[in-house]
Amino acid sequence: MKKIILGAVVTVGVLGCAGAWYTGKVLPDALQASIKQANEEMDKSLPSLGVFGKVELASLQSGVFSSTARYRLQLSVPDENGKLESTELFFTDKLDHGPFPLSRLTRLKLAPVMAESNFELESSEELAQLFAATNGVSPLSGNFAVSYSRAIDGDVRMEKVLATLPDKSQIDFSGMDLHIESSAGAEDVQSSGQMEQLKLAVPLEGGAFLNVAMQGLKFSSDVKRGSGDIYVGNNAATLESLSLTQTDQAPLLIQSIEVDSQSSENAQMMTMRDVYKTGMISFQGQNIGTAEAVLSASNIDMPAVQSLMAFYTELTKQAPSQEPELTPEQEQRMLEIASKLLAAKPVFGLEKLALKTTNGETSASLNVNLDKPVSFELDGPELASQLLSKLDLNLSLSRKTIEDVVALQAALAGLDDPQAVAQQAKMSSEMAGVMAMSSGLATVDGDTIRSSLSYADKQVNFNGKQMPLEQFIMLIMGASSGLMGNQP
Repeated sequence: MKKIILGAVVTVGVLGCAGAWYTGKVLPDALQASIKQANEEMDKSLPSLGVFGKVELASLQSGVFSSTARYRLQLSVPDENGKLESTELFFTDKLDHGPFPLSRLTRLKLAPVMAESNFELESSEELAQLFAATNGVSPLSGNFAVSYSRAIDGDVRMEKVLATLPDKSQIDFSGMDLHIESSAGAEDVQSSGQMEQLKLAVPLEGGAFLNVAMQGLKFSSDVKRGSGDIYVGNNAATLESLSLTQTDQAPLLIQSIEVDSQSSENAQMMTMRDVYKTGMISFQGQNIGTAEAVLSASNIDMPAVQSLMAFYTELTKQAPSQEPELTPEQEQRMLEIASKLLAAKPVFGLEKLALKTTNGETSASLNVNLDKPVSFELDGPELASQLLSKLDLNLSLSRKTIEDVVALQAALAGLDDPQAVAQQAKMSSEMAGVMAMSSGLATVDGDTIRSSLSYADKQVNFNGKQMPLEQFIMLIMGASSGLMGNQP
């Protein structure tokens, strides 16, 4: 029995050595393939942000059981004159060879992998101040397991930073932890992360500071690559609180911020829906209310979006810091992309924009359907009528919300007579209803002021009344003149 166990151990050891040797042989090609993919992704995404980046393998020292790679990341940003200013960052990566890297075995992770990557940002003269703010610890580090299928699974750590900058700005960053899982070629990517706090103090004129504080950030993402190299899936984030404060003043405080973004693809058409919510919003200690916004889009031609992004990247490279002048060929290409996008009949919506105060809720919604015009050479009004195939707008204004806002303004102004404040708030809400009715721009339904507008085929339905577009324009112009004339 002892011989059998010993034989098994020796066999595993021999296989491990053979696997490590094999990993050492295939690793250079795997690294170059990963670097090529990273550069392709950066070339697609960074120029639209005004940044240009490139990764290179600066050196590779290979051994039987481990290798050490050094990467050079070059980032370039245009100055105000369009000249690119470059910065180089270096990363050291200790790669333990598979199938059983020692760094994984010590953490009792026994599944075979091609390599275990342990990387960190190197110190340099340009980064001396950042490293001082992290007490000499690399501000960015992580470890990833790389499978033989080139999938990755690992963690990234952004270190705690506490520093005062030369311009007297102050930063207090708790650090951030991220977990990332990706299939080969980043076809499917899942990530999650969290941050305890980020505090910034920005100097203002007169010696005051603007203080920004974020507490309790958590986020997650589960996406896959769709048509046109565009990722679709689910993204979510929550923030416990966000506060903005100027020296010696009470803060603007927003609690419980939530973001939920969902997108999907069907036959190369993308649908998106983003939901934004907040808990209580307060200013100078006075509660304002909660807010919600819902944005949506559908019938988005994904290959056309990819073409638009590639076109924008091309223009950005052409003139990094200024708006480029289009050549006739580029103008024609832009019109072709626009035609393809509009041919899909995209729909954009502001499904909900709402403010809920103590006693009322005010909301608005907007839905816009676009279409491809017969020609972009049409005159302005005709082109607009063909581009805009349908529009729906609804507004619901609670008079109770008006009263709450007026009462809030009075409290912020230091008025402390409850009866007088209540009377002023009531008069303001009643006046809003009277003005809405007299102008013809809205109707009053109990405590709610409502306005609705629908447009299609050059016909408008405004608050239940059907009319040609030209008549509606004249109505709005007349109502606006009347409102302005009533002002003192």
